Amino acid sequence: MWIHLFILGISFGLAIAYNVDMAVLYRQLVSYMAGDHLMVFGQVFAGGVIFVLSSLLMERLGLFSLMRLLAQLLMELSLFLLTAIALFALFCSSTMGENLWAAMHSLIILPFIGLGTGMLTLYLFDFNYPSTSRPLPVLFLMAISFGLVSSGVL
Repeated sequence: MWIHLFILGISFGLAIAYNVDMAVLYRQLVSYMAGDHLMVFGQVFAGGVIFVLSSLLMERLGLFSLMRLLAQLLMELSLFLLTAIALFALFCSSTMGENLWAAMHSLIILPFIGLGTGMLTLYLFDFNYPSTSRPLPVLFLMAISFGLVSSGVL
């Protein structure tokens, strides 16, 4: 999680240094999320099912290293996206007074589908892999962010 925070800290710092208007970014994000996303949910769910099935095929073919690499990549990308959402929600709430969690509606489920797919595939690869303890700090950060933003403290 520390590498995620480091990368996001540098990204936010560069955005502030180059005078990126975060309000415009927030409005673009909210306008995208306002549409109907049933097709997006179907594509992400189908992608997760295909990923698990392909990892089962890789297991049968003995491509364990490729399966583990892809599962770890999917899990890390999902954790990075969840960390970015939590920090951006805190930033939007503290600077603009906007609630990103309320604007996201049900789209917050999408990174969790990727996280669950990565965790399931890592479990298929090695049931001793600590795939259940890796997301705990990120989930705790999301819970804190959701609580602070939704309660109106920030």
